[in-house]
Amino acid sequence: MNSSLESVVQPLRNKPLLATQEKRCCLVLNPPRKSENQKTVMVLGVERGGTSMAAGVLRALGVNMGDRAGLNHEDPQFLIDDVEKLSNRIAARNKRSDVWGFKVPKLVHRLTFFEKNLRNPYYIIVFRNLLAIADSWQQRGAGNSIDVMDRAFEYYNLIMAHCRQTNRPVLMLNYERAVGSDAGKEETARALAAFLGLDLSDQSLARAVGMITGDGKGYLNLPEHFFAVTATREMPERRPLELSLRTPELVGRDGWIDFDTLQKKLIFTRPGNEKLPPAFWLRVELDVSRGVDLTSCPLRIYFDFIGALFPAHCARPTVQRGLNYLYVETSGMATALAFGPLQVPAQLRIEPVAYQAMPDDAELVSKAAIADNLRRPDARR
Repeated sequence: MNSSLESVVQPLRNKPLLATQEKRCCLVLNPPRKSENQKTVMVLGVERGGTSMAAGVLRALGVNMGDRAGLNHEDPQFLIDDVEKLSNRIAARNKRSDVWGFKVPKLVHRLTFFEKNLRNPYYIIVFRNLLAIADSWQQRGAGNSIDVMDRAFEYYNLIMAHCRQTNRPVLMLNYERAVGSDAGKEETARALAAFLGLDLSDQSLARAVGMITGDGKGYLNLPEHFFAVTATREMPERRPLELSLRTPELVGRDGWIDFDTLQKKLIFTRPGNEKLPPAFWLRVELDVSRGVDLTSCPLRIYFDFIGALFPAHCARPTVQRGLNYLYVETSGMATALAFGPLQVPAQLRIEPVAYQAMPDDAELVSKAAIADNLRRPDARR
């Protein structure tokens, strides 16, 4: 551009108008009822739509969302359609807790039933960008974009129809605003606590905020149930860590184990019922029978935090036939370690040896980790 033209061209100017000054994370449709000390919380939304985040915050605030609600904070006791069984489980939970809840997105088809059978229902509805939901499904190898968005529309339409009819308390949560900033995370935790009339100390607020990672940044277990297993290409020389096999009867003379039920697990504990350390190594020699594909039927590694072993507290690291090196991290509150397949029947030979970890091993792991690019069989959930 020549100098004479530059002298007459002015930079473009623009200015936003009519902005909404306050950007709220939560909107209350029907307000809570202060006279109600007993409440049942139902978290509604779409799979991959932020319901796990909301349920995780509720658990951190002290709401009983199920004894076996693990990484996705979903109570398997409610993963059923049988209304008689649901009624019995609701009654049992009512006896145990004044304030309790659950999140199972597919139960959006049973809202009329829950309106009639829950004791003082309180609804928390999570909304997330539809393209973000579709993207999350696709990256887990489940569904195509149009089908996923159709499903989301169906769920949200059912939820909105229910909101038009109910006079029970309803809080609507904007996922993107909730996870997008530290202020949004704190506002979300405070809003959920206020909606349910929960006491909120500085400690419980920090615990609840700590359950919100950010948009698409993954799940978090409760801090006391933390575990992570990383497959590595190598491991350093370390001192052995004693483990005691609690289920020797499962191992045949040739070392093979017939897993014919999911209840069968190769369980190890520390001597004297000592808890597993916060970090240690596993060297696992693994063999599988013909027909077992470790991609579609991976090895599960379970951790016992609550006196039970179940899928929500298990890891499925990348493993192969032969020698495997695994770096294990826990909260330091697990009382047992166990191994088993994802599906049965399956025949495996599993020979683990544990080793102590050193403080600087985490840096070594970050360099030697094996990327996990597997499409998981349960990607839909």
